[in-house]
Amino acid sequence: MKTCKVCGALVDDREWNCPECGATMITSSGALSLKAAEPEKKKSSGNRMGTAVSTGSGLTDILRADADDYGDYGDDDDGFGGGSMPVSLSKNLIEEEEQRKKAKAHRQLISNIFKIVALVVAALIVYLFVTKVVMKDRGASSYEQLVEIYVEAVNDGNKELMLTIVPEFINYRTDEAAELVDELDGITITAYDIKGKEEISSTDMDLLRDALKLETGKNANLNEGYILDVQLTGKDEDGLTKTVGVKMEVYRVKDKWFLYPANYEGPIF
Repeated sequence: MKTCKVCGALVDDREWNCPECGATMITSSGALSLKAAEPEKKKSSGNRMGTAVSTGSGLTDILRADADDYGDYGDDDDGFGGGSMPVSLSKNLIEEEEQRKKAKAHRQLISNIFKIVALVVAALIVYLFVTKVVMKDRGASSYEQLVEIYVEAVNDGNKELMLTIVPEFINYRTDEAAELVDELDGITITAYDIKGKEEISSTDMDLLRDALKLETGKNANLNEGYILDVQLTGKDEDGLTKTVGVKMEVYRVKDKWFLYPANYEGPIF
């Protein structure tokens, strides 16, 4: 209810005129509210750093997760103002991510090159071992072939060839094997003949095994042995024909025949 200021009658709030005196009812509500009169201030986003990237793109969330991984921000202290990230900061993080990716790719490339080089070196080592050691042609398939190799080595002055018929585990006798070539220097063998062979007894074979084990520290798998009486026919530097004899102690190791230079005798004129 309102009170008429002219006659003092009570007037309903909905009435514009006083029913008693007809005076116009004017409601004085005072000045307008300052809050209503003032234009509404724009709400702050909470980001005092200026232009931001919206989280709607999904990029902010990715970069925020990236930053959290490096301990820059926590769940309770979001440096992005509740869901937005400054453009300058986002660019820096993107550049850092690209640099990390490039560095990782560079390290991977170096690692791959190192692995390839290591594989090539390993393959080369295996190849050299197989060709120079495992597949090295040592010994002869028969004692007749052993004599052929001996003759060829003497005629060619090839000490390396002579060493192929010396067992590998007594390679320290290389000087003795080389002397087999030098002792017939100046004579070219034109023919040879195995005049006889004497089988080495089992007792002598055992003694030879023991001697080799004592000298080399290794067991020699000797299966068969002979002392060969070989007659060599050749010409000297003056073209004169000479005949000499040599005695070769040979034995079979597995399926190969070898010459034991320590018990070689010759030449016998």
